[in-house]
Amino acid sequence: MNNPPTTTATTPLLRCDICRLTLSDSNTLESHFMGKKHQKAVRSVDLRAQQEGKAVYLTRLGALKLPEVHSYMSTFGTVVNMQVGEHKDIPGRLHHIIVEFENEEVVSVILSKDMREKHKVEVPGSDPRRFQAIKIFERKFKERARSPSPPVCSGVSHDQVRLRLALLGDCEEQLEELVNLTHINKEEVQQRVDICKNIQKTFSRSQFSRCIVYPFGSSINGLGFPGCDLDIYLELGPPKEISSNPSSLLNNIPVSMTEQQKVRAAMKLLKEIPQCARLNPILAARVPILKFVHRPSGIHCDVSFKNRSGVRNTEFIRFCTETDSRVRPLMVAVRYLARHYGLAGGGGGLKMSNYALTMMVIVYLQQLEQPLLFTVLELQAVAGLEDDLINNWKFCQDFTRPRSLPANQSTTLQLLAGFLKFYSQLDFTTVVLCPLLGKVIPRTVFLSTTSTQDMFPSIPSLLGPTGLQTDKPMCLQDPFELTHNVCRNLPEKAVMNLVNHL
Repeated sequence: MNNPPTTTATTPLLRCDICRLTLSDSNTLESHFMGKKHQKAVRSVDLRAQQEGKAVYLTRLGALKLPEVHSYMSTFGTVVNMQVGEHKDIPGRLHHIIVEFENEEVVSVILSKDMREKHKVEVPGSDPRRFQAIKIFERKFKERARSPSPPVCSGVSHDQVRLRLALLGDCEEQLEELVNLTHINKEEVQQRVDICKNIQKTFSRSQFSRCIVYPFGSSINGLGFPGCDLDIYLELGPPKEISSNPSSLLNNIPVSMTEQQKVRAAMKLLKEIPQCARLNPILAARVPILKFVHRPSGIHCDVSFKNRSGVRNTEFIRFCTETDSRVRPLMVAVRYLARHYGLAGGGGGLKMSNYALTMMVIVYLQQLEQPLLFTVLELQAVAGLEDDLINNWKFCQDFTRPRSLPANQSTTLQLLAGFLKFYSQLDFTTVVLCPLLGKVIPRTVFLSTTSTQDMFPSIPSLLGPTGLQTDKPMCLQDPFELTHNVCRNLPEKAVMNLVNHL
């Protein structure tokens, strides 16, 4: 009769390939494989591809602990990963363990007819010596029907754009064709409208029946490219009145919710919409958001809950594009070039946000000798205009032209060349770009207390620790939230990269 392999006194060296760690003592071994960090790592990998043919399933473990089991299994070969299942009915005991080996040959030996019924592990501390007979099976995977992945949302093909523009000899015609090629078509616009309607309908049937859905960003301001993300501001409103029934689910909804709580509540509801796939809450961001993909179209959606500022900014940008027929083509051309050369789009890393890039165009058009755009200060001063205060910042609900602007005869192409020349000659480290006043202000002047009070008399805290961050490589003041530098996260390398491409 063949005896089972005997375990040694010391715990063999063990690898966890998933976490890329080497463990050597029993305490580390147990705490790692039963820890949350390892369990999370296990969920993030394709276990079928990793383990099929190389893993076994152990059960009927009795009072055995993880180190004893590992020591026994290591006598067959190198263990590279272990997944632990605790016993639900007996706290502190193991229900099963999935053991993964370095190669398939080890599994064949363990499951062979000669060994299958002979696996016994010595129970530690037993006197006389006692062995626990364990059951070992092949690690099998169930076939599960998976939902189809959302299609890739078709975007702008640079090769197609280049081919179409090559057929035209006139630069103005090329610019016009570029605008036509990068325009969101009616079908995609309708898809975005339907997404918002479905969200509104779902929330109206929930405890947030007063919810209002506001699309904003590139999809709305007239500057979006095909396949661009859909930004949505969700104003949940107050939940329904608390039910007198103590078991009611509505009683779990706090009257005042943080943004993180709103993200979690929205995620539960959006799971009810079959068209919403890959829901991903981003809770640690400055503005917590909920990301998802619209399954039928592949459109990526970002839902935020902070305030209406993004909606009002979108309305301002759209007003600018409608003020003069040359503004939108210029903005589209600048955004396309910046996107193609990896200078802007999405923000983060070495890219500035599309919002910041659009504000650069606005400041340029405001400061011209014959400006094409009004300053934000002028727009806010229009008589009879109703203010919209958001976090004590003055936004506008409607925009009206305060006066006629002087005639500017420049073509769109000339404005594009002027934009590139203007910013290529600007030292960003020494100025503040200010769309509120329509000026490029030297930082030395801006940081002068007297000058700041003259320029911004209603904002006493514009400077200082909680004020505008002017010590960054690039300072672009938000036109409404005046202490917000929209380029505060742009590193010096990104600014230099931008200048080198202009």
